[in-house]
Amino acid sequence: TALDGSPWEDARALTSAPELELEPEIDSRARFATLPAAAERKPSYAQWAKQLASVVYRDHALLLLRSKSPKLVSTLGESEGAFRGRIADLVRSERDHTVEKLRQKYAPKLAVLKDRIDRANERVEREAEQYADKRNQAALSLGASVIGALFGRKLASATNVSRAASTIRGASRAAQERGDIARAEERVEAVEQQLADLEAELKSELDTVENSTTAYTAEIETLRIGATKSDLAVDSLALVWAPAEQGSDGAIRWLTDLA
Repeated sequence: TALDGSPWEDARALTSAPELELEPEIDSRARFATLPAAAERKPSYAQWAKQLASVVYRDHALLLLRSKSPKLVSTLGESEGAFRGRIADLVRSERDHTVEKLRQKYAPKLAVLKDRIDRANERVEREAEQYADKRNQAALSLGASVIGALFGRKLASATNVSRAASTIRGASRAAQERGDIARAEERVEAVEQQLADLEAELKSELDTVENSTTAYTAEIETLRIGATKSDLAVDSLALVWAPAEQGSDGAIRWLTDLA
């Protein structure tokens, strides 16, 4: 590069330090270009170092990738594809965390309703057993009343009248027990509907989380991180001749990527 003015305006940054195989002695066929006059003056190197720091500060900021949601910044040298993959992993992790929180939120409510259903079913069974007992007792009492009336000495005796009254009361209690069964079954249906509604609510929230994750596309922007002047320091500055060869047609062909 030219050394007049600032030598860094047309400079090319290397992604890595070149691997050079240096010979202990100069090839006798080698020729060296004339050293520029500026390179023979010591103050020039201090000036070039200062200019280099200015160019890096102005034109060579660190460019990274940034996602606002989720908040994530790429690492140095990380490709956009790898960065998007890392975002996707984070989104899935956050989804799993949200799903678990939802399940924990609804678990106590679901458990309460399931317990109510179990107790309501037990109530139905008890009412059914009590109804069967009352019905059987009424049937036996009715049978005894009929037999007493048919074979007793007096149809309208006090005993027969008492038995008939007892039979009527037993039938009434049996009918009441049957009504209790119906009410208990209605209670079971009501609580089962509450459980179904709550499960549907949970499923809706889970579907919302899942759909938002499936349809998610990360919005990525470039993050420019400029160096501060206090962070910049030129450790060493050296002038080298880049090896090249001249063809028979006079054209120069560089032998390294330093040129």
